Amino acid sequence: MTILDKLFAMNLNLNTLMLDMTSYVSEYDYDCLPIGALPFAAMGCDGVHYCIIKQDGDETLENSPVYHISPMDFSSGTVMWAAKNFSDFISITCIIKDAWALPSLANLKKEDFDENLETTEYGQSLMSDEEKMNIENDICILKKNFPVVEISDLYSYINEAYSDIKNHACVKFSEPDIKEIELGHYAYGE
Repeated sequence: MTILDKLFAMNLNLNTLMLDMTSYVSEYDYDCLPIGALPFAAMGCDGVHYCIIKQDGDETLENSPVYHISPMDFSSGTVMWAAKNFSDFISITCIIKDAWALPSLANLKKEDFDENLETTEYGQSLMSDEEKMNIENDICILKKNFPVVEISDLYSYINEAYSDIKNHACVKFSEPDIKEIELGHYAYGE
């Protein structure tokens, strides 16, 4: 059983974290989807979703990288690295409480990283008590059912994982127009 089989069997809907669970066979079959990508969660707009790209020999998918796919984003990249594995993805999502913010954190200068986190936290501070409680409930569900790693320095952790080339080596496309525009960001070429 893979980590995604376990996820789908739970039939979760974590809208509060911007994670609507999908399945292996889904409507997320865009040209920019990397070969072998396994979609598992959607944002709910513009086809934005997350997928795992299986590493060779990783039958459980627990050590394969997670990517953010944004089919309508032609400026900063349609495919962006999100986490070095599913456990890290869940852990980071639990820390920042918003999967939407995750791909924008990689490869930033420290002050920009901190500003992005502050913006996310500010947005959460404007939420109703009920919305905040729903987020905390969804985080509890994730922590109860999936391995969560302790991350004391999120900035260093994300940037070290992001700069490790092996976390990007498995990304291949059937569309020859899609090129790496910078490490971990892929877009249609010119």
